[in-house]
Amino acid sequence: MAGPAVVSSNLGGTDLVMIAGIVNTFAFQVITVKGITSPSQLKGKRLGVNRFGTAPDIAARFALRRMSIDPSEVTILQLGEQSTRLMAMKAGQLEAAIVLPPITTIAQREGMNVLLDMSELGAEYQITGLASSQSFISKNRSSAMKLMRSFVEGIHFYKTRKNESMTIIAKYMRTNDMEAVAATYDYFANKIVPKKPYPTGQGIKALLELAAKERPDAAKVPPERIMNTSLLKELDDSGFIDRLYQN
Repeated sequence: MAGPAVVSSNLGGTDLVMIAGIVNTFAFQVITVKGITSPSQLKGKRLGVNRFGTAPDIAARFALRRMSIDPSEVTILQLGEQSTRLMAMKAGQLEAAIVLPPITTIAQREGMNVLLDMSELGAEYQITGLASSQSFISKNRSSAMKLMRSFVEGIHFYKTRKNESMTIIAKYMRTNDMEAVAATYDYFANKIVPKKPYPTGQGIKALLELAAKERPDAAKVPPERIMNTSLLKELDDSGFIDRLYQN
């Protein structure tokens, strides 16, 4: 589930919490057309995201600020899915877009540039993770633990069995472009998805700070209220995850 949705639900009065982290940082790239090779050239240009308020939109504004560009100096357009943004760039309707693999690989084939790989910024931001209600964990802890065990085993499979994982990726991406599939695998398996998928308190704090722009009370909410890492910690403390990778 998307981190912002978990935070919004919890702030709205539910007991929904993040129990594991999948993407704990901005896993996006800023790509540009051939003629734009430096951040300063983005000023006055058009940048595509999927929808305002979503993770790519938030990432775009964060990336612009990190490149010393005020978001108001760029026209940010919402254009839907990544492939649509890429087509808009090819048609001359955009100069830049926020994307992630495999679209990044396809864009580079077209001669486009990766202006910024946001995963290299080290910013903590809870993009996605596993979520549950506190009440479900309390009433069905055994089932919840089985799910968590399966989840970390799935991550282990993904990280250690590249060929099988690429076959699965290709199936669900509905593509035979194995170069793009390999790039997707390498990016997420090696740079994004952690062996021990703890959600990040700093990443959830960033979401609360964002929510505080519309709900000032969110700034006073401790990140711990939005997290329950007890299942993962119990599994980790038992040595289960370490043994997976030893074997």
